[in-house]
Amino acid sequence: MSRIACGMAVAAWLAAGCPAGAQAKDKAPEQQVVESLEAAVNAGKVADASALFADDAVVTAPESATASGRAQIDAWLQSLASGAWRMDSGNRQVSEGGRVTGPTSISNEGARRLGVAPLDGFVEAVVLGGKIRSLTVRFSAAAQLRLTQAKAKADETVARSLVEGVIGKGDLSRADMLLAGTFIDHDPAPGKTGDAAGFKAGVTDLRAAFPDLACAIEDVLVAGGRVAVRGVCTGTQQGQFMGLPPSGRAFRAGFIEFFRIADGRITERWGSRDAMKMVDQLGLAVVAPAAAPAVAPTATTTGKPAATPAAAPGAKPGEKPKDKKSGWF
Repeated sequence: MSRIACGMAVAAWLAAGCPAGAQAKDKAPEQQVVESLEAAVNAGKVADASALFADDAVVTAPESATASGRAQIDAWLQSLASGAWRMDSGNRQVSEGGRVTGPTSISNEGARRLGVAPLDGFVEAVVLGGKIRSLTVRFSAAAQLRLTQAKAKADETVARSLVEGVIGKGDLSRADMLLAGTFIDHDPAPGKTGDAAGFKAGVTDLRAAFPDLACAIEDVLVAGGRVAVRGVCTGTQQGQFMGLPPSGRAFRAGFIEFFRIADGRITERWGSRDAMKMVDQLGLAVVAPAAAPAVAPTATTTGKPAATPAAAPGAKPGEKPKDKKSGWF
């Protein structure tokens, strides 16, 4: 039989399908271990996947710190199950030292939510004695770039939604979707708590004073789950603000907001406004505290009744000046 005829005969036999047992026997034991791991991960079977690792194994994978030892690897596998990970590999190669390598495509809940799944990557495992001693899973450079860009865009959308939708339009229902349960406001409004409830209460008071409040974003910077926003707020004082009655005056002042974002929700906030410009435009008097004399004048030292301090503009007789400092303005 000629070489060509022989090749055609082999191809026909392969096309007809060789027995599954024969195919399995042709695979190296190390390759079978890696395939079993992939099947267990795809099925969300944490215990089955864990049994394939040695007690001192080390795992390096995307979006997680390096895991070493049984406890950390089990926690990592549980996170994969929670994130509905799926790995589909092919063309695995087995080399000296029990090293198994090959390309893979990876899908998980985060990538699906961002619209970039599946992501192509690469898997490398070292299998000795039927156990995985080390495992490395990584995205390709192109896939990592797609993921990073998608995350940055999503984080910017969250920050814009809070500034423009919640603060700028008063949509407090949107705040419940944007703020994490562990949200911390490092610059809360005066008298408000530094949690989500305090933030919403601050927005409510601000919009009661300025019903036409609007916030226009001019610059956004995004880096690794942190978003900085710069812009301008405008509004007309139609309600009580900082203890003073409505003035009917308008203001235009710059603002800066800084957020930390994780898993699509804001975990921390810092913020400030151009308070001096706002106070000046609204005609709010800021009373500087008078320097205390070396010896306070009394009826004993002067022979006259002690003078009563002048009240701040708009304050009732005997009322102390209000503190103008605020985490918002």
